[in-house]
Amino acid sequence: MPYYNLVQGFFFQPNQFLELDNESGESVAVVNENTIRFMYAGTIYPNKNKPTSELIGGMNDHFGYSLLSNVHVSEQELRFVKKYTDRKDTIQYEFIRQDDGAWIGSYSGIYVGRGSAKCILTEVQKSFFLPPNKRRIINKKSSNVLHGGAPK
Repeated sequence: MPYYNLVQGFFFQPNQFLELDNESGESVAVVNENTIRFMYAGTIYPNKNKPTSELIGGMNDHFGYSLLSNVHVSEQELRFVKKYTDRKDTIQYEFIRQDDGAWIGSYSGIYVGRGSAKCILTEVQKSFFLPPNKRRIINKKSSNVLHGGAPK
């Protein structure tokens, strides 16, 4: 059966910034550090244009829409290359599956540097990507009412 997955997670971007510290009575420039968390969500699916078992995907996050290529999923490893549709650079992601089913890893790219990331994969049927059959849903609710059940 073809492989279809939802992927959801966070990537963590290290951040450095300058601030003025006035505690001593004088203004002193101080370098502070923090980490910014960004959520992402996307899909991984078979490339229908290739007869092989190549996987591709798409993803959305705070910075925009991106395409996933060179996707590799095994029992313990997840890797892919992410490319935003409005940029030329790519970002490599690598994850290792944890005992609880979560994937922990890192990303790296020329313009984004390095950071950590985590995600979960949820396997779904291909039909999950299609709109629900509203007629079937309405008929199921009507049938429940006719047979003494409450609509759900």
